Amino acid sequence: MHTVLQIGELLSLFLAAVFIAIGLEPLIALPEIKQFGFRFVAASRRTRVETVTEEILARTGRFMLANLATSGIAGVDAERRCSPFHSYYR
Repeated sequence: MHTVLQIGELLSLFLAAVFIAIGLEPLIALPEIKQFGFRFVAASRRTRVETVTEEILARTGRFMLANLATSGIAGVDAERRCSPFHSYYR
């Protein structure tokens, strides 16, 4: 028999899978999306726009990766500080 906690865990896993799938789909299609957008830029400026776009995406990606790393470190630290007192923040 499933308890409420087990059903909640299953629901959490399902929602995590859905969010990962929804998040990965635009990333997989990003090259096609960029090429579609570049078609609306004048040919004389297209190279410069492509360069600027790549730089913006690279910087944004680095920022997001740093944010993810910071969040992971904070989560591990919170778990480490709370577990000796059996005071779970979840």
